[in-house]
Amino acid sequence: TKVPDVNLPFIRNKSRDLLRSQEGLHAAYVDYLGLMQAEQDRDSRRTELEVISRGFKNTAMELGIPFIVGAQMNRAIEGRGKENRDPQMSDLRETGAQEQDTDVILFVYPEDDESEKTQRVIKVEKHRSGPTGKFYLGWTPERTLLKNHADESGKAHVQKWGAS
Repeated sequence: TKVPDVNLPFIRNKSRDLLRSQEGLHAAYVDYLGLMQAEQDRDSRRTELEVISRGFKNTAMELGIPFIVGAQMNRAIEGRGKENRDPQMSDLRETGAQEQDTDVILFVYPEDDESEKTQRVIKVEKHRSGPTGKFYLGWTPERTLLKNHADESGKAHVQKWGAS
């Protein structure tokens, strides 16, 4: 549901309603954490986002479903140069709470200028109960579509888990 000025209680209540409905709810998707509104004014936007992040974690545990939440990167990655384009947890914008509260952190990005139009790297930066690493997916930008990616031999292009 697209609703302006969405806050955590709205999402929590809507998720509970959907979970109880005939359709059920298997996961909740939040397009962009930065657009979330705090329930009450806080000292800073950083504090607001920390409260919202913890709220998602608590709601996910309460309802037994994952919350997939999009977040924006800060601009530090641009200053590192082309040799070190891999995003890191510290590149998440406005809050360190995302690092602490989440079970899994995934980054989706082009590896280099050459592959920007055809593939994306999926980097599992954090996985509380599993391996981390990278794998590659084909990218169709005109459809915003990620799909299994195979090299010339037809084999899926997957870097060994646990390696960065």
